[in-house]
Amino acid sequence: AEAAALSDQDKATDDEELCTKPAAFQALVQAWRYRDTLEKIEFAAIMSGGNNDDASWKQWTDGPAQETRIKRFKKPLFHKDATKSDPLAFLIVKSMLLTGFDAPIEGVMYLDRSIREAELLQAIARVNRTGFGKTCGIVVDYFGVAHHLKAALAAYSDEDIEGALVSLKDQIPVLQDRHIRVVDIFRRAGLDDLSNDEDCLQVLSTEKARAEFTVKLKDFLNSLEIILPRPEGLPFVQDAKRLAYLQARARNRYRDMPVIGSDVGAKVRKLIDDHVISLGID
Repeated sequence: AEAAALSDQDKATDDEELCTKPAAFQALVQAWRYRDTLEKIEFAAIMSGGNNDDASWKQWTDGPAQETRIKRFKKPLFHKDATKSDPLAFLIVKSMLLTGFDAPIEGVMYLDRSIREAELLQAIARVNRTGFGKTCGIVVDYFGVAHHLKAALAAYSDEDIEGALVSLKDQIPVLQDRHIRVVDIFRRAGLDDLSNDEDCLQVLSTEKARAEFTVKLKDFLNSLEIILPRPEGLPFVQDAKRLAYLQARARNRYRDMPVIGSDVGAKVRKLIDDHVISLGID
């Protein structure tokens, strides 16, 4: 209701301006943008049953019903074939599904209780499965369990646990650095303004430049995928769209560049696909 009550001007706030606004305002604008998705998503509990359970709990403890919900959860929220998508996007559990639950589609885990040692490692492993356009998972720690991680990882070698849990805040400098690296391809050629298509395409006229651009653009887009939709990622959205458009133009002209698709995450892929298609590029 609060998001719908925003003025038309507020609803149309662009990303660059939005990142300068208070967090509460940012949340309302984002809620408005994704209102259709937020209205359709469903939640379900998966829990163990007991002899003294209230009868109303049976829908959440019944084994076959749980299996049905798990199958629904493993389907994507969006798919070009509507029969292959499902609005069930959240499973609420205590300890169930932390062990042996194979669902690469699981993108975020919200923790609101104490969890440590092997159970903590299992939780991280569940959400860190790659797939469905996902290169890593996100753990939202409401309880403050991250400080238990050091003890949980003590039995493992540094090589085995490298990158097991990284703060999103630590990824923001990585995003900034990767943005600079891809834009610097044009700056080295004396091009500070990327608004002229032909000037940019001339910079990419050599095979070496195109190869470097493709690698660095993918790195940048993958970092942006990790940060979005957090407000820290919003200032980079316009450049991501522009650079992806230039890559598509160069791909059509030089015919030796890959399509940026499965190599980047689902959020960013939709962002750039919508933009590039809107400009008439296949």
